[in-house]
Amino acid sequence: MALTWVPLHARRFAERTGFTAFEDRSRRLHLLLDAYEYEGDRSAFGTVVAARARTNAEVIRRMAAASDPVYTALEPVAVDLDQAAREVDMLPASFWLPPVRGRSTFHGADDGPE
Repeated sequence: MALTWVPLHARRFAERTGFTAFEDRSRRLHLLLDAYEYEGDRSAFGTVVAARARTNAEVIRRMAAASDPVYTALEPVAVDLDQAAREVDMLPASFWLPPVRGRSTFHGADDGPE
């Protein structure tokens, strides 16, 4: 869900869907996590998101290699998922920190990878 809602998808994919507010992604992530009352380690959340993206890409490739026409058509999505994982891995540690309570600002900017 974080890949698509925040979005943490590859920048080029997010831009193709009309998303351009990359500096707002950290705030959106924390809104999502707060809404689901997530109490886990937010600094480790990025590792999980990146791993999930890589797993999904791997499944697409494996099914495509087995000549499944649906997954063959989805191979470009696997490329975007791999890119998303690399971009998530490159986000600064401050991206994953929750906002300081009582303040409306978040830690650091999210310039993200270009």
